[in-house]
Amino acid sequence: IVNPILRLLFFVSGVIFSVDHIEGILSVLLRLNPILLLIESFRDVLLIDDMPDIGMLGILMIVGMIVLALGYAYFKRKDATFVDHL
Repeated sequence: IVNPILRLLFFVSGVIFSVDHIEGILSVLLRLNPILLLIESFRDVLLIDDMPDIGMLGILMIVGMIVLALGYAYFKRKDATFVDHL
């Protein structure tokens, strides 16, 4: 189930198109995608020769660390119920 979700996030993240040309509620929804920030940062550095938004990248890093900590805590709590050998 993770693979189709990641593939969907990839295609709606602005890899193939620029989100700047989309207006309205769809633009707001696309900007909620965390992958979009990374792609726009790479695009700024490589194509426009501009610095990426360090503040937004910092927020993305903090959110990623929080999700990592929550996932680790969940894994440790459920560790006894996981099958160790297939």
